[in-house]
Amino acid sequence: MKNGTNVLWRWLLFGAGVVVCLGAYAIALIGTQGLFGTTPDGLAAVFLIFVGLPWSLLATPLALMELPVLFGQIIIVAAPSINLFILWKLCFRGA
Repeated sequence: MKNGTNVLWRWLLFGAGVVVCLGAYAIALIGTQGLFGTTPDGLAAVFLIFVGLPWSLLATPLALMELPVLFGQIIIVAAPSINLFILWKLCFRGA
């Protein structure tokens, strides 16, 4: 019974990570595009920065190197997915 409970906790932890990441993506999409009658606001994507830490901090040195803004935006959008992949590997590495 202990192994079944352990697998349940792994799925709950990973599921919570998925919900947080999808929520951050949804808030960013709705807020920046102005969907559902909201006014477009670039600060709606700030949750992606927090969910994507520490990888989203890589966007700051790229901005200082005067690279195109697109590189920093790609890192900030991809960072939560990187964290989700790491969480998947930690939860299910031996299961």
